[in-house]
Amino acid sequence: MLFRSPGYEPLYLARHNNYLHANKAHLIEFSSASQVIQAYRNELIDAAALTLDEVLLLVANGEKLKIVLVMDISAGGDAIIGQSNIKTMSDVKGKRVGVENNALGAYVITRALELSGIDRHTISCVNLGVGEQEK
Repeated sequence: MLFRSPGYEPLYLARHNNYLHANKAHLIEFSSASQVIQAYRNELIDAAALTLDEVLLLVANGEKLKIVLVMDISAGGDAIIGQSNIKTMSDVKGKRVGVENNALGAYVITRALELSGIDRHTISCVNLGVGEQEK
């Protein structure tokens, strides 16, 4: 049996079904986790839907956070994608690799390199938001 977690979809469903009353809560969509974190740090939003690694990053940087709801768990939906000429992890040696500058992005690339026996210093990591990486 394949179980697909709902992710943040309950928030969109609540908005669609008018359960989020405009005078009490407003759902703001950002294109990347980095933008959510920046908006939270800059006090543009009062609450955020974050992954646990993002919460830990904010706490490590001095933010005082309180987890009020665990909405989802992940069984590993993250992936590394590459151009068609990159067939294996060894093919990334000497290449520039776009990585979102957060704990999860750093972990995924570091762990993939580790498991492939590739030295981290053989690639050049470029900080790119999720929306920029495919391009």
